[in-house]
Parts: sequence; C-alpha cells; structure tokens
Amino acid sequence: SVYAYHDSMMAVKKSNEFLDALEKRNADLISLSYWGNNVDRNDGFWVESPLRVFSLRGIQMYADEICPWYTIDTYVDCPWVKGNNIQFRPKKKCIVDKTEVRVAKLYPPDKVFGLYPGSFDGKDGKKVSWVSEYKFYEELRDKMSFPVTKVSNKEVFKMVRELRPEDTNECSSLYYQMIEVDKELGI
Repeated sequence: SVYAYHDSMMAVKKSNEFLDALEKRNADLISLSYWGNNVDRNDGFWVESPLRVFSLRGIQMYADEICPWYTIDTYVDCPWVKGNNIQFRPKKKCIVDKTEVRVAKLYPPDKVFGLYPGSFDGKDGKKVSWVSEYKFYEELRDKMSFPVTKVSNKEVFKMVRELRPEDTNECSSLYYQMIEVDKELGI
C-alpha cells in the first residue's frame, strides 16, 4: 500500500480505516472524500486528493496516467478555464480537473472509493466543501468520525481550534501552525 497526503492535512484521530477499506473492498484507490455518485459516473463522480491510499496496482496506474501531467500549462492543457466564470483560480481548477477529477475514471467503479462525502448543497444550490465550511466539517466529525482537518484554510481551522480544541489536541503534528493560530485567537 502507498499513502499519499497533503501537508495541509492534520489528523484529528488515530485511524486505520484507509488501509482497512483498501483491503476489505479489494480496491486500488481509497480517498478521504468523494463528490458525486460512483454508481452513476455521469454524475461527476471524483475523489479528492488530500489523502489517498493506493494498492500497488493502483499506484502504478496513477504513475502511468497522472504523473506525466506534473507540469501543467493552464491555458493549453485546460482551455475551458480561460474566461470562464469559475470559483477556483484557473490554475487550481486545471489541476483539480487533470489530477483529481480524472483519477476516479482511471479505475473501474468497484476499485475506487471515497470514504466521506466531500460536499453538500449550499444555500444557493452550489456545492460547498468541508474544507471551506465549518458546519459541514463539524457534522462529518460528529456523525461520521471524520479523521482529519485542513489547516490551510485558516478561517475554518481557527474555528476548529476555538470551538473544538479536542479535535486538534490528540494528533498535533502541525504544532507550530497551531501556535500561530492560537496567537491570532488569543488562546
């Protein structure tokens, strides 16, 4: 098995659920979260990249198909982002499309899974992510024992530190980032 995770993630509990899911489902890729519906691939199913676990076959497929996109020329590789009214910065949108959305389609539906929903419908009908919406993160933690928080969204991370300090005290691998946030909060 191969773990791939971003340094912007912080564990909030000890967990073997990714390795367990990889083995129990005989999967090639287990991701932290998913968007869309894996049964109906036309629904825009994809798995987010902050935390992934691959089987050996799964990582080889990833290396063969995704690693060549290491250098992305945003407006050449993703011409649809130019002039589009998109919520992401164009380069970020291109990276998501090429290295996240595309990944789920590399594997048969019974070989790729996300463990938690990555989004819900916001008030205006647009998808809202746990990364940017504290209430959704809180719901995932309370109802599904969500195992991580994202520290790169300082606004949400401040709320986690202030309203749920127990979430960040158990596994404090990003201790210095927490100190910085705590200073801003006056804790």
